[in-house]
Amino acid sequence: MQGRVEQLDSRIERINGSDLAVFEFTSQAMDTKVYNLMFLTELDGKLLIGTFNCTEALKKDWQSRAKGILSFVRKG
Repeated sequence: MQGRVEQLDSRIERINGSDLAVFEFTSQAMDTKVYNLMFLTELDGKLLIGTFNCTEALKKDWQSRAKGILSFVRKG
């Protein structure tokens, strides 16, 4: 079914002194499923959004790397 989102996880993580809202989910694209990792945080009174995605077939190789990228988010 096109457009379907399967919620995997949502959480608040404290990284380098900042709170990030983190969302992980799988969505259906035209011909394959897509793994998504998104984060949201405040930066200078504005919304900062970061995203990572890959095909479901590559999720096993990339999921831990995508989560590792979060550890590099720094403000200021």
